[in-house]
Amino acid sequence: MASLKALSYSHTHGLFTPFEKIMTRLNATLAGLLLSALFSCVNAQTLPAGAGALRLAPQGGDPAPPPAPYRSADLLRTAAQTNQWYSSLLFHAVPEPLYAHPLSVRPTAKGLEMSLPVKAVVPTERKDVEIHYAHQNPITFSPHAFTPTKAVLNKASDWAIDIGMSQGANQWVATVAHGSPYVSFKLTGDVLIDWPTAPEKLIENADPRILAVQLKDQAYAVFGPAGVRWEKLSATQWRGHMPAGKGYFSAAGLPNTDSATLALLSRHAYTFITDTRVNWGYEPEKSRVQSTFEVRTQAMEGDVDTPLLGLYPHQWHRNMSLPALAPVSYSSLRGPIKLLAAKGFSTSSTYQGFVPYWPGLAAGSNDGEFKDILKTDVRNARRMMLEIGQGPYWQGKGLQRISKLMDVVEQQGDLASRDQLLGLLKSRVEQWFSGKDRKSYFHLDKKIGTVTSYPEEYFSVEQM
Repeated sequence: MASLKALSYSHTHGLFTPFEKIMTRLNATLAGLLLSALFSCVNAQTLPAGAGALRLAPQGGDPAPPPAPYRSADLLRTAAQTNQWYSSLLFHAVPEPLYAHPLSVRPTAKGLEMSLPVKAVVPTERKDVEIHYAHQNPITFSPHAFTPTKAVLNKASDWAIDIGMSQGANQWVATVAHGSPYVSFKLTGDVLIDWPTAPEKLIENADPRILAVQLKDQAYAVFGPAGVRWEKLSATQWRGHMPAGKGYFSAAGLPNTDSATLALLSRHAYTFITDTRVNWGYEPEKSRVQSTFEVRTQAMEGDVDTPLLGLYPHQWHRNMSLPALAPVSYSSLRGPIKLLAAKGFSTSSTYQGFVPYWPGLAAGSNDGEFKDILKTDVRNARRMMLEIGQGPYWQGKGLQRISKLMDVVEQQGDLASRDQLLGLLKSRVEQWFSGKDRKSYFHLDKKIGTVTSYPEEYFSVEQM
């Protein structure tokens, strides 16, 4: 049956297969109709993948992946962007806050919220504390000329996205990038800015394009185009009157209110990110991983086309390849984010392995006791593999547990036990990949282009 399924799948892709030759020789119309019906039924349930198969529908009462409708027409033709910092945007009618670090944003019916989260120490019922950087007290940007539509994911590159809320010919697109201190906007008409509270003061600067304010625990700057006119409509609302043909601006959270910091952010505020790419390379002889990050930009005003990139601690710490970093940084849940004025950077890490390896013990006074312990573990291996759960989360832990036990017995010279454990691992993995088991299997959802595993644990499918 596996070979028949494979032949049928090959035929659907327009290939000339042995199956076609067989059917030509048989010249039996009835048999062909019966076989075609059989193949259609099989293919409606599974998709062959090598020696295994993917199920094309969840089994029994297993939940199907949720739809991801909130994407542009171009992105709807691609696999859904699951398990990303912005995935809430394309799955949820009301998106959760998106944490881009150091900023957070959230689309609303009115426009786009933006916040610079601040550190909070929160006591818990466990009698300890948690460190939070929550999306709170945001400022809201909205178009003055029209009501924005439901937010969709317009575009996605490796660490930047475009959020679209345009209405017909009226444009409203915001670009958010991981690590960037800015959110950049392209719009039709004027912009309205709503502060969460009345600003404590305006931050002085000599550039009429810039509106910078100090709130209680946060400070922000909005960088309009040349010719913009800022108008205070109320204690908590301002309007930016955009000059003709210049429908763009950017906004940034300020780590402090120093004039040098505002000058630095002003210098790069009109460099809009258009694309981000990361590439990896591995040098086996040096056990080294090389990561290269590259950015493409558009200079909206002036001749500065170099962006400010925010680097996490693991990217800037002991990284001798970096040029001088800016003298300011942002506080975040991931540690200090430092700024680099560049179109790219690279990191290099030596791979040391990620699990311990048993070196083997020489025979000694406790040799008999140790062998008895190993025999007991080998005898209980199947129970240990399925000790807590049979879904992908706990099964992964169980398979790892057995594979490490296999390492130990092999190092101790017990090859028979090693082979027994290897057979157990193989049978369990083959059960998952066969596509024949009704409880443990992989499902390919063609609607959103994702593969999920069952039985589901911790809402991994429902809440992807």
